[in-house]
Amino acid sequence: MTSREGSELQPTDPTLRRIAQGTLSGTLAANGTLVWRGIPFAMPPVGPLRWKAPRPPAAFSGHFEAVRDGSPSVQGESLAAPFVDDDGDGLVGSEDCLYLNVFAPAEVTKPLPVMFWVHGGGNVGGHNASPTYDGRLLAERHGVVVVTVNYRLGMLGWFLHPAFATPDSSPEDLSGNWGILDVIRGLEWLRDNIAAFGGDPGNVTLFGESAGGLNTCALLLSPCAKGLFHRAIVQSGGVPTSALASATNFLDDTEPGHENSAREVLNRLLVQLGRAHDRAEAKALQLQLSAAEIRELLYSQTPAQMIRLMNPEGLRLYGAPRVLLDGHVLPREPALQAFASGRFNKVPVILGTNRDERRLYLFRDPRFTRVLANAPGDYIRYAHFGSLAWKLHSVDDVARAMYEAGHRDIYTYRFDWDEQGVIDGVDLSLGLGAAHAVEIPFVFGLGVGLATFGDPQAAGRVALTKSVQSYWTEFAYHGAPGSGRAGDELAWLPWVSGEDAAKTLVLDTAADGGIRMTSEQITRETLRSAVLHEAGFSDRGLQADLYRELFGRRAFERDFAPLQRAGESAST
Repeated sequence: MTSREGSELQPTDPTLRRIAQGTLSGTLAANGTLVWRGIPFAMPPVGPLRWKAPRPPAAFSGHFEAVRDGSPSVQGESLAAPFVDDDGDGLVGSEDCLYLNVFAPAEVTKPLPVMFWVHGGGNVGGHNASPTYDGRLLAERHGVVVVTVNYRLGMLGWFLHPAFATPDSSPEDLSGNWGILDVIRGLEWLRDNIAAFGGDPGNVTLFGESAGGLNTCALLLSPCAKGLFHRAIVQSGGVPTSALASATNFLDDTEPGHENSAREVLNRLLVQLGRAHDRAEAKALQLQLSAAEIRELLYSQTPAQMIRLMNPEGLRLYGAPRVLLDGHVLPREPALQAFASGRFNKVPVILGTNRDERRLYLFRDPRFTRVLANAPGDYIRYAHFGSLAWKLHSVDDVARAMYEAGHRDIYTYRFDWDEQGVIDGVDLSLGLGAAHAVEIPFVFGLGVGLATFGDPQAAGRVALTKSVQSYWTEFAYHGAPGSGRAGDELAWLPWVSGEDAAKTLVLDTAADGGIRMTSEQITRETLRSAVLHEAGFSDRGLQADLYRELFGRRAFERDFAPLQRAGESAST
């Protein structure tokens, strides 16, 4: 971030603004939009503010030049581009990461809808400055103000040891949901300041993809976010499922914690520091340490040291409790139960997934290299059912629960574009298809990300991009996607109950069936039956792995194993 003391301001600068923190200026983009980058929306969460709820930002020291992206949260370098690993430790970013970017039209005659983007990355990677999330075209073409926000990730965003509690701790400070609270703090900053950029603080659409969609869904459930946003778009998201105990308890407690709970991570730290020989000795020592001693020990570790304790193999995604059902920021009850009981922020919502979500992960998985080459039908089936499960958990189950609570402003979609074509001899239309994250460039209107493959100027792609942006921004304006901003799109009908009722919009090019409504919906039972009785797998072992992955070992032993044994007996 940049500030300047006592320098002469230019009142003719079209980016000059005054907000609660002071004056700031940005840049004029080539397409005529105004851009402000790296605006601090909270105090840096460093030192004693690590693992605490975010605090409002300090006033600027002089005039602030919002011309550079703020640092991302500490993470592995795989999702951090264009930021680079300067010191070679495999990590990028800083604890001082709470910055946001604003994109706005140059000419604003009345307050405009605000679209507040929450990036994805498994809640362990990603940042708001990715070229994929550039809001200039949305602002220019559709008259909206776009805000993209950073938040704390991984063990900086969700890590709670019981020893963190002190007499002055607020309920938020005891929640463990630092990443979610960062997004809420960003929305509070927006409420107080966005009018200076031409935005309407009374018309805010929260939208995000993958982990950003999960976090958007979490804010639908959070009483702390009530009134801070007025519509929500959940792209390939999900619902929060981590109980608070999973983040705090020992593995062998009556209510067991996760292997990367705060207590278990501290056990490994004590062993690593030579203060204990093994886990049992570390646990005994930890129970003897005072809360102050535990705090001092954990706060003395660098983020890199803590991340390596949780993710020693340097995996792109690693398991740990995140987005916690803590009872304050988020309800303790299961998310679907909270939706069904009506305990959520009842704003118009769009829920959607991509048809081939799972292909992004299977395409990169060495286990499927031979399957894709030799038995592509098995690859397609495995990915298809996994993608249906994603749709079940993040769209159909949520829509049904909200509908049960009497909510009617629900819209669902399925994104089907799969026209990447053959690149260097690899058929990406088959390998990736409508994979996870493919829709993002269509939302932002940019030829980057997974849609760079193939011809970016193909007529079908250009038309579909126009339609997606038209629906998304009309929803931001009026709380219903309708027939798009210009009224020339197919009417997107709200989700309704009933097997035969049209309820989901399919987004695709005219060459592949076009934009259309479908009545398709998935239940756990229909998915279970479909996987169990699918006859097209050439490799029954692969089908068995799929059933176990989707429904668990117990269901596998009850349902699939008897059929598998019967088939083996028949073949002999």
